[in-house]
Amino acid sequence: MNGLRKGSKALLRDLNKTLVLNEIRTKGPISRTEISQNTGLSLSSITRIADQLIKEGFIYEEGEGESTGGRRPIHLLFNQYYGYIIGIKIEVRKVIFTLSNLNGEIVAKAIKEYVKGSSSNVVMDIILNEIRLWFSKVNGEGKEILGIGIGVSGIVDTQNGILINSSLLGWNNVSFKSEIQRIIDVPVIVDNDVNAYTLAEMMYGAGKNLDNFLLVECGIGIGAGIVLNGEIYRGEFGGAGEIGHIILEKDGAPCYCGQKGCLERYSNEEFIVNRALELAKDNSNSILHNKSNEQVWIDDVREAAKYGDKVAIKAYNEAGYNLGLGLVSAINLFNISTIIMADEGVQAEEWLTPNVLNAVTNSFFSRYIDIEVKKSELGNIGWELGTVALVIKELFQVPLYKDRFTLYSS
Repeated sequence: MNGLRKGSKALLRDLNKTLVLNEIRTKGPISRTEISQNTGLSLSSITRIADQLIKEGFIYEEGEGESTGGRRPIHLLFNQYYGYIIGIKIEVRKVIFTLSNLNGEIVAKAIKEYVKGSSSNVVMDIILNEIRLWFSKVNGEGKEILGIGIGVSGIVDTQNGILINSSLLGWNNVSFKSEIQRIIDVPVIVDNDVNAYTLAEMMYGAGKNLDNFLLVECGIGIGAGIVLNGEIYRGEFGGAGEIGHIILEKDGAPCYCGQKGCLERYSNEEFIVNRALELAKDNSNSILHNKSNEQVWIDDVREAAKYGDKVAIKAYNEAGYNLGLGLVSAINLFNISTIIMADEGVQAEEWLTPNVLNAVTNSFFSRYIDIEVKKSELGNIGWELGTVALVIKELFQVPLYKDRFTLYSS
């Protein structure tokens, strides 16, 4: 971990500046008097800091508030268009690029597809080319890119911006941060994609007022973001949350990770599709009867379930219960009472969630606490918001550590 900055006047100035700017960013429009009351800083200090922030372009004045007797207070607002952030979500067949302002509002988006199984070098070239294009466009408008956030499946060294391993992508030791900073000198934050989604849920969604929760992603893989005491827990080297590789069945189905009987093999999209097709063989009334794997995707099974197809619903029910059994281990380990479902857990909530809940309410801690299973409030936009949130969190952090970038530290 980077060392703490020594106590100094510069550190105190940065701390106070951070405090004031974040008050305006999160609570604006807000008056100088209200900021003083909220922070405990003197009105003269608030005025001095606000004047400096206005001069630097971080905030601006607008309108007047209600008078409580005397002069009507001037409101301060955060300038969310001070600069922009590029968010990059890497998937199996495509890379999603987003451009957002400093409030996390997405103002532009691009999708670049590539052949599944492509090398990291091929995808890196796509990323670098797109970053060059966006930098040129933003600079041409007289603005700046203030940071780049990347969400990718696998084990990530967040401090050095390196993807250590992604079984899903088949990549190892990909140095995103150094490769990007070789052409453009801005902060580059890289994290596991589920952690990025979890951060977005903490900042903008159902996890906003929760200190402890589990964000569970149900899709091609099964992963989790673990929030403990208001912080994402990443483990020893960025591998925490791989709940898809909890062993559910001894000597069960082989998993690409090298183990057998992993939770993922009994609850992911592939399981749902295969199980539905297996059940449909003996059910001529099913929409999926006599269909093959080449003809059926998860969307088809979901649509069949919506039409009341008993085969499709049963496949989802089984996957949900299996997922719940795996989550019991996480609940017992971390003593967490709230699970937030994302991805297929939202789209197929009607059939997955009741069965997940049925399994987890039989856990050890369910005798002492109410286990709640809720859906993400963000939907698919959570992946994109997450990559942006990685940078926003970094930009507006309290500047306590050396060599950590903030928007305005001395």
